[in-house]
Amino acid sequence: MLGDERAAAKAGRPVEKYGDVDHEMKKVRVDGMHSQVDKNVVEAIVLQINVMRDNAEIFIAMFGEEKYREKIGQLMNKLPGLSDSAGNEVQVQEVDLTLSGGDNDDDDENTDEYGTDGTD
Repeated sequence: MLGDERAAAKAGRPVEKYGDVDHEMKKVRVDGMHSQVDKNVVEAIVLQINVMRDNAEIFIAMFGEEKYREKIGQLMNKLPGLSDSAGNEVQVQEVDLTLSGGDNDDDDENTDEYGTDGTD
């Protein structure tokens, strides 16, 4: 009953000469939205990794270095593009993102806030 009404209404619509432009425009918008969602996901993962890296000492003190490395590895595995040529996901096992100790402070004295030494 309802299907018959829809079919009759569809048959009464004019057919566009150049195809369904509205449908194509919606498809392009949806593709753009998917791209934006993918970009937002990557930005969120990178932000989480950076926050964990900035607070590495605290996280390690609370949960241990093994848990810290495991969490960083999990976040990195969520990033798109970490796959081999066959399309299989590559698992990141060990990642060393701990902050360096106070031993290398001599190098930091000659650099500005952006990490450059001003010789450019």
